[in-house]
Amino acid sequence: MWLATSGGMIFSTGLCSRGGSSVSQAKYLPGDVNDDSLEDVLVLAENRVQLVSGSTGVISWKWERKDSKLLGVSYSGNGKKMAGHVVGRDSKGLFAATIDLSKGEADSWAIENMDSKADPVILGHHIFVLNSGSVVSYDLTARKAKTNGPKASSISVSSEHLLVNGAALYQIAGDGNLEKILDNVAAVGSGVNAKTGHVATVGIVQQGKTGGECGPITSVVVNSKEVQFPEEKARDGQRGVVTNVFVDAVSEDVVSVVTKFADDSLVGVRYSKLNSGKPQSQMLYVREEALGGIISTESIELPLVTDESGDSTLADEIAELFTHGNAVSMLLFRLKDQVRTIRHFFTSLVKSVVAYADLLIESGGQVIIQAYKGELKRDQGYSHSDLSSFGFRRGVLLMSKCGKIFLLDSMTGATIWSVFDPELAASSTEMIVTRYHQAGHAHPAEVAFVSKDSGRVMWRNAMTGAVLKSETSNGKVLEVMTLPHDLVGDTHASPDEGDEGIVPTATLILVHDNMKFSVHPKSRKSAILSNSALLSKVHFAHYDSEVTTLNGYGLQTTGDSVELWGVKVPKTYKLVSLQCSSGGEVNNPGVKLGDGSVLVKSINPHLILLAMENPGVELIVTLMDGVSGRIVKRFSHRGSTGPFHSVIYDNMIVYTFWSTVNNRVEVSSVGLFEGAIDKRALNLWTPRSENDIGSGGSFSSFDTPIVPSVLQRTFFLDKAVRSLGVSTSRFGISDRNVFFGLENGGVNMVPRVFLDPRRPMGKLSKEEQEEGLVAYFAQLPLIPTNQVTYNLSVAKIDKIISMPTKLESTTLILVTGLDLFFCRVMPSKGFDLLDEDFNFSLLLLLCAGLVVATVVLSRMVRERNLADAWK
Repeated sequence: MWLATSGGMIFSTGLCSRGGSSVSQAKYLPGDVNDDSLEDVLVLAENRVQLVSGSTGVISWKWERKDSKLLGVSYSGNGKKMAGHVVGRDSKGLFAATIDLSKGEADSWAIENMDSKADPVILGHHIFVLNSGSVVSYDLTARKAKTNGPKASSISVSSEHLLVNGAALYQIAGDGNLEKILDNVAAVGSGVNAKTGHVATVGIVQQGKTGGECGPITSVVVNSKEVQFPEEKARDGQRGVVTNVFVDAVSEDVVSVVTKFADDSLVGVRYSKLNSGKPQSQMLYVREEALGGIISTESIELPLVTDESGDSTLADEIAELFTHGNAVSMLLFRLKDQVRTIRHFFTSLVKSVVAYADLLIESGGQVIIQAYKGELKRDQGYSHSDLSSFGFRRGVLLMSKCGKIFLLDSMTGATIWSVFDPELAASSTEMIVTRYHQAGHAHPAEVAFVSKDSGRVMWRNAMTGAVLKSETSNGKVLEVMTLPHDLVGDTHASPDEGDEGIVPTATLILVHDNMKFSVHPKSRKSAILSNSALLSKVHFAHYDSEVTTLNGYGLQTTGDSVELWGVKVPKTYKLVSLQCSSGGEVNNPGVKLGDGSVLVKSINPHLILLAMENPGVELIVTLMDGVSGRIVKRFSHRGSTGPFHSVIYDNMIVYTFWSTVNNRVEVSSVGLFEGAIDKRALNLWTPRSENDIGSGGSFSSFDTPIVPSVLQRTFFLDKAVRSLGVSTSRFGISDRNVFFGLENGGVNMVPRVFLDPRRPMGKLSKEEQEEGLVAYFAQLPLIPTNQVTYNLSVAKIDKIISMPTKLESTTLILVTGLDLFFCRVMPSKGFDLLDEDFNFSLLLLLCAGLVVATVVLSRMVRERNLADAWK
C-alpha cells in the first residue's frame, strides 16, 4: 500500500501462497478497526477473508469456510460499528455471513428462495442476483429478499452503486429498495473521505452511449446534484466515451474528479458548493496522455511567422485563416504580413541606431572599446522570424495508439489542432503526408490515413485537421506506397494543380490481400496504369507471417502484382526485423583517401535488412537487394539475441543486438563500397564511361551487378539501447551521424568517424592520419557533450526522427516514447550561419565608423582638389 500524498510505500505484504490464486477483492475500510492509527483493508484472497493492518500490513485475522467458494466481500457502517459481509456458495446453494471485524468471528446462514445458478454481487449489506430476468435483492441485516427490482440482463457493482445493463445506475434507498438515479451512464466513480467517512459519487451521462458509440456529455451528477462539465471538447463528445472516473471526496462541499476518456486524455475538475449554494465546476488541467503512445510521425511546413512579440495571436490568425478563409483573405494576409516584416525591419534598425548613438555619447567613446571586447549587452538567440525563415518551425503530425491525431508547433510544443477518430485505433492505420506545405487556400497541406483492415483512405487538411475527402478500396491492404511528384511528373496532376509553384499531392498505391493494387485518388488511376515506364520502377517486398516467407513484387499495367523473388524463413527461426533505407540525401558519393584516390560508396536505395533469430543459438542478419532478391551479404552472430535495432543510410548499415556470450550490447557497423578510383584517373583529359566505377550513372538490379566490397566493424556499449536514428539534412552536405536512444532515457549523437568500418587496427599510418581516421577500439564512446537530451530523460524511448531544415548545417530531432523531446542539432557544426552570440554591436559600430570616415574623407578630398585648382 502507498501513501497517496507522496507515493511512499507504507507496507508490502504477501496474501497468497506461492502458486496460489490472486487477490479477488480488496475493500479499503473507512475506519481504524485495530487501533493502529491508519484505516485497515478487508481482503478476499484464496477463498478466505483477511483483515490487513493499514499501518504495518500485518494480518490481524483470517476467516474461511470449508467446502465452499467465497464469491464476494463487502462492509457496512463506520468506525467501530463496521461489520463485514460475505457471500458464497456451497453444495446446498448460496449462503451469507456477517463478520465481527474486530474479532474475525462470523455468523453464517443459508439464503433461501434465490436462484443459486447465477453468481450474485454484494454491495454494502445487500446481495443482488438475477432471477428470471429481474433483479432480486437480499438484505443481510434483515435476512429478507425483495423481488421488486428492475428487469435486467446483466448487473455489476460500480463504485458502491449497482450498474444495470451497463447503462442504468441504481442506489439503495433508505427502505432498502433500488432507486434509479442515472440513465445512459458512461462511467461512475466514488471516493471516501478517510477522516469523516463521507462518500462522494460522481456519474457522467453521455448521450447515445450505446454499443460503444459516443455523444456529448449531457450531465454530470455529483451526489445527486447536476453540474455542467467545464471542458468544451469533452462536453461536446470530441474526446470519445468516458472510460473511468476517479473521485476524491475532499469534503461534503468539495469533490475533485479525474475523468479518463477514450482518447487517453485526463481532465481534472473540481466541483464546489455542492451543499452550500449553486454547484460550480472548475477545470484544473487537461493531460493528453495519448502523446505517450505515438505510433506514427510526420512533419509539414508551417507558414512563416514574422511576429516578434512571441504572442500566439498570429498563429491563431493563421489557423483561423486556413479554416474559414478564402483566396482574397489569403492575399490580404500575405500583404499585411509583408508590411509587418518591412515595418519591423526599419523599426528595429532605427531603435538600434538611436540606442547605440545615445550609448556612444553617454560613454564618451568608451562604448567602442566595450564593443571590441564583447562586453556590450545584446539579445540572446534568434528572432521568431529568423527561426521561422530558417525552417526551424515545423508542424509535427503525431498519431497515437488510441486513434488520436495531433499537430504540434515544433517551436513551442503547443497543440495547433487535435482530432480523435476511434476507427484509426480499431484497425492498423498508416499516416502519409501527400503535400508538405500550403499553397494558397485551394491547395492545403494534406495528410492521408490508410486503414489496412477496411481499405479506407481519408485525406485531411494538415493545417486544420478537417476531412477533405474519403475513398474506399476492395479488400484488406498489405502494403502502402507513394508515388511522389518528382517521379511521375504532371501526368497525375489535376488541372488546378498544374499552376506554377503548386506541387500536386502524392499518389498512393495500395496493394491488397489478393495481390491486386489500387490507385488513390481514383481520378489518377487511368493515368498511372497507362504509364508502364513508371510502374516498372515501383517494387515492394512483403513478409507473410503465416508461411514465414518474404517475397518481392513488381507492378503491372493490368493492376496486378507479379512475384519476382522469394525467401523462406526457416521454422526454427523467427523474424525480428525487416528494415529498408531511411532515405535522405546522400552525404558524399565517395571518400577521399589519404593517398589522393577516391573510395566510391555503393548506394542502393532498395537495400533491405532481414534479421532472423534462432532463440539462444544464433542471430542472422542478411542484406538483400529489394528489387532482384539478390543477397549482398549475410552475417551470423553466434550466441546473440534481441532486442535488435537497425538503421540504413547512404552506404552504411548500423545495428545493435545483445551478445549472450559476452553479456553486453554490441554494435555492428557495415559499409558497402564499389571500389577505388586512382588519383591519376581523375583529370580533365582522361575520359570515363558510364560503366566505370564512380561514373554516377544509374544501374539496374536485374543486370549483372557490381558486387560491392563489404567492410564491417563490431563495437560494444556499456548501456542498453532502445532505438536508433540518423540525421538528415536538406542537401546531404552535413555529416550523417547516428543517434542512440538509451535505456536510461538519454539520446547520444555518435559521429560518423567513430562508426566508420574502415577504422584501422593498431597505429595509424601517415595517409590514415591525413584522412582523419580514428584507430579501432572495441568500446564505442558516448561523448557526454554529444548528449542531445542534456540532463533530461525521455522515458521508454520508442523512435528517433530527424527532419531537415532550410539551413544545411541544422537538423531537427524528435524523440517519442512516454515523453516527447524536440531539439535542434548540428552534426557538422554551424558552418553556414553566425553564432547566436555574434558581436553585432561591434559590426554595427565599425560600419557606422566606416560611413562617417568615408563622408569626412570625401569632403577633405573635394576641398583639397578645389585648393589645387586655384593654384
